[in-house]
Amino acid sequence: MHIKSLILSVPVLLQLSSGVSACRYLNLTTTAARNNQSTIECWRLANPFKVSTEKGTSGTQTVSLGSLANGSYSIVPAGTNDGAHVAPANQYVMFLSGKAEITVPNSTQRAIISAGKNGLFFAADTAAVSAVGHVTDFLKETVLIQIPVAGGLAPNHTMLYSGPSYSSSPDDFIVNDRERIFSTAIARASPSASDHPNILPRVLDTATMSHRYPAMPLDGSSELGNMFESEVKKHHGDRPSFQYKDENDAPIGPFAMISYTPDLFAPIMAHGDAILNQSGLSLRSRELAILAVLAVYDIPFVLYAHTRIALKAGLSGAQIARAVKGEVPESLEEAEDVVYETALELAKGRESLGEEAWRRAETTLGREGAARVAQVVGLYLYVGTFMRLGDIGAPVEAE
Repeated sequence: MHIKSLILSVPVLLQLSSGVSACRYLNLTTTAARNNQSTIECWRLANPFKVSTEKGTSGTQTVSLGSLANGSYSIVPAGTNDGAHVAPANQYVMFLSGKAEITVPNSTQRAIISAGKNGLFFAADTAAVSAVGHVTDFLKETVLIQIPVAGGLAPNHTMLYSGPSYSSSPDDFIVNDRERIFSTAIARASPSASDHPNILPRVLDTATMSHRYPAMPLDGSSELGNMFESEVKKHHGDRPSFQYKDENDAPIGPFAMISYTPDLFAPIMAHGDAILNQSGLSLRSRELAILAVLAVYDIPFVLYAHTRIALKAGLSGAQIARAVKGEVPESLEEAEDVVYETALELAKGRESLGEEAWRRAETTLGREGAARVAQVVGLYLYVGTFMRLGDIGAPVEAE
């Protein structure tokens, strides 16, 4: 059997808010290999989802999986475990029913594959690239389809991070990737609410953060290099709680983007410095305003950095979790509550702030205080704009 091209269609069941742009790519748990050893990774396929106009699937999100061949249908009894094995070919595996656990020998990596919308994964750890392979333990009777790719080559993709994909659905991806970033930050925090000095993971993979604007090393002795270091440390101390440069001392995140416009680097940094260090707005209030923007816009690096900064500012993990979901955090002071609600309305709205929201902001914060909140919101809408151009993600912990 030869399948020229397989199309995967996903009904549009979720509508995201207009401010958040969904990541319209298919993300798959993949058994891959590095240094002749199998690994579990999340791959983002290069082909984007498109809205189908075909009768029968019109209005659904559709992505091509490419040319495929020699599909097979298997019924696997519960408890089947043939030990370590390599993938017989570069192939898609689709669970129609059942559940299995995939592990990697000499590693703590594991992935659970269950039938349903996340039941498709890709196996790429063939004998050509992996010495031992992976182990599949079928926890339930499983019906699956194995479909090798034509020509034997893995599909074009980006490795998003080490570990299983949190979701293959294009609508769910934004939620689950945000959850991964947020959960990592919380997990790295000290159990003490007053002690968060070492939230930063020791080893981070920054290689896949942006293929559009790769990080460029700055000469540390140059005016630009000195300013970059001094400005970051001015805001966040000698040991920032987030990664702001890679192993080559090249700026990452928003700093990588503005490195491509060196004539604007100094004024952008100065602008950010003025807003982030403005008087009349507490650190907690500033972070609440930024988290409100993150509830509306998908800016992974800012979520990664400011989850950590907000923890250091004294906000709890539970408060941050509610804030990035667009919900007013519990146990805030009245002024902080108004800061968050005002910032959220400004980030969401395309028209003037409503009169009721304005009256509450003016009464509680004063005209000056409300204006300071708007400055923070405006800064991160600006930052988010050029970071979306660069498709800049968050650094993830390396294995």
